[in-house]
Amino acid sequence: MKKIFCIIAAFALLTGCDDGDMTYKTFDFTGKDVNTCTLATDATTLKYNKLNGSEGLVLELAPTAFKNQSTLDPVTNQQVPYIIDITPSGTNKLTYNNYSTDAIAKQSICSSVVDQSAEVWKGEGKLSVVTEVLKNATTGKIIGYTHVVTMQNISFYNGDETIIINNNVFGKIERRFDFKFQFAIGNPPTPNLEKCTDNNLLYTLNANEVLSLKVADYINLYADADFIDNVKTLPLGTVNELTFSTFTSNLTKQAVCESAGGPAPAIPNKEKWKATTGTLRIKRRTEAGGFVYDFYLVDTQFTNTKTTETFNLDDIAVLNTAEDAYYFGTIVQAD
Repeated sequence: MKKIFCIIAAFALLTGCDDGDMTYKTFDFTGKDVNTCTLATDATTLKYNKLNGSEGLVLELAPTAFKNQSTLDPVTNQQVPYIIDITPSGTNKLTYNNYSTDAIAKQSICSSVVDQSAEVWKGEGKLSVVTEVLKNATTGKIIGYTHVVTMQNISFYNGDETIIINNNVFGKIERRFDFKFQFAIGNPPTPNLEKCTDNNLLYTLNANEVLSLKVADYINLYADADFIDNVKTLPLGTVNELTFSTFTSNLTKQAVCESAGGPAPAIPNKEKWKATTGTLRIKRRTEAGGFVYDFYLVDTQFTNTKTTETFNLDDIAVLNTAEDAYYFGTIVQAD
């Protein structure tokens, strides 16, 4: 006979609504931290768990499941949660495991190989998520997001037994950006803007991060006729390509230039973001009898080429106050 056990809201113990004998379980993860599994950088899922003695909850999500934007409605000042569907065989999974021992390590539960002694309950239903912006206390810039995940309506199945969870908080999951986006070095802070010899790629580099620009018509980039009051603007996107990339280790100029115009660098790429909207502003000035060109990025939004996540450059990077734009760097006497 099928047995159903229910948990509603904040109640910690399984109670009532069963029609037969049951194995007693607490299903009480109140006050327990959410642990983030350490996975390979190219992992196709995000993985988290909560532990309480011999019991464990394992949450697996696609990288696109979390939305990197606040769910706070600016008009009503109320949170508007979004829903993540959970299925036993889909990309987004939630599993309740009951082990034969209390000594369950945080990382061992991250393994894709489930302990054969574990009693496994597969979840199906819906999670609701409230997302809050995480900011640097000093600069006020966004450094990531906090996702508050609630098991809104989840049924866990094991044979003919079912556990139903309603409105029970899974916990807070903090996801900080896996990059710094800090290319200004020195005093005053200045990006070290350089040009590749063979392919006209402009880039600025800091450790394992690179911001590169490939202008469609580089030959005429500095043409006098295109400057109005010593200012020229170009749209960013598919024509004039601005790319932000991170790598697994530090880069060299050779690696950057080869990745754009020839063989890929030996260093594996971690993340790649492309500017989908924005403007390149070039300001020309005279210095020591020649021209100097200052490059600024205006109202630029980047999209991750793998996950389709986005971020606005204004939200995460410190802008040049006078220009109200991000200072990309300076080229002296264009060639």
